[in-house]
Amino acid sequence: EVLIYTVPMLPMIQKYGVFIYLWKIISVGLGGAYWYLISLVLSLLILLPFWRRKSILPLLCIGLGIYLIVFTNDSYGFLFEKTIIQVLSKFHTTIWTWPQAGLCSSLFYLSLGAWIYEKKPSLHYINIYLLIAVIGLLCEAYFLQTHGAYDANCYLSLIICTPLLLIWALKHEQLPISTEKLGKMSLYIYMLHPLILNIINFALLLSYESLFVIVSIITITLSYLIVKKGSKEKKI
Repeated sequence: EVLIYTVPMLPMIQKYGVFIYLWKIISVGLGGAYWYLISLVLSLLILLPFWRRKSILPLLCIGLGIYLIVFTNDSYGFLFEKTIIQVLSKFHTTIWTWPQAGLCSSLFYLSLGAWIYEKKPSLHYINIYLLIAVIGLLCEAYFLQTHGAYDANCYLSLIICTPLLLIWALKHEQLPISTEKLGKMSLYIYMLHPLILNIINFALLLSYESLFVIVSIITITLSYLIVKKGSKEKKI
């Protein structure tokens, strides 16, 4: 796996040096796809002491501040060109390679999740609110795609959609499907897809659409088989 990810990066290693490449691996993971896992660990280390003291709200505000600063150099960069706030955001991106890496996304959403879990807010008409939030997410995605956004990450609508989805999930704990298995499958899909994508991309010349379909089918199938095998071994 290291070889698969390192070979395409050889020109960058020759230009910037091996230390820059090593920092790229540390900051965003091999191939840049595992940035969230690294950010998650970093944010957890910061969050846990605050969570034990039941003092999540200050960290939630700090996380939201970082989140709103960084998105000015990502999806909505075209609206904040040459502004002071974008300069701060670019400083963060220079360190962490990707705008959403580091403490940008994970600190805010982890703190938000911890706060919701602790307070357990109850909302009437949660299904309607969640439906409206998902429609807002689709509208934001369409807006970003049609305005040439650098990376169409839906920063704004996710601030509303994510907590509503968590509140809905906490309200519907008894679901007809195994959320534990779905969670494991999503983790394996996330971990496997960069490797499968690179292997197929090197072996075959395919369009993005064909590549997406093939990689999706392979990773979902492999994830299902891994989870199924793990469940059988657990029973034995």
